[in-house]
Amino acid sequence: MQRVIHFTAELPFYATRQVNKYFPSAKISSEITPEYMGVGYITGPRISGILVAGGAIAGVIVAFLMASDSISRQLKKISLENWLTGALGENGYFLLGAVLFALMGLVLYRTGIRRSKKLS
Repeated sequence: MQRVIHFTAELPFYATRQVNKYFPSAKISSEITPEYMGVGYITGPRISGILVAGGAIAGVIVAFLMASDSISRQLKKISLENWLTGALGENGYFLLGAVLFALMGLVLYRTGIRRSKKLS
């Protein structure tokens, strides 16, 4: 949505120089959108922090596991992506993603309603 409406002119980023020994010409950027801020508002800072921390830890663990070729092959064997794509077809796989995304939205909505009732 931010890219379509251009509500903010720039994205916050940090870029390293070409002469940097470890990360030459690396760029780290972040898109802070109203949708992400809304999820944080609905669930609250504690739950949002736990979700972000869990995602970061899982990303680091998967990155370390994927570094080894033998572990990478084993993870691909237990992956359900190929099976789901074969069983549901390419469009069905995307539809499953949309349904799960809608389910996540419903859970966040119910969490927000429950929280607002506690505050009332």
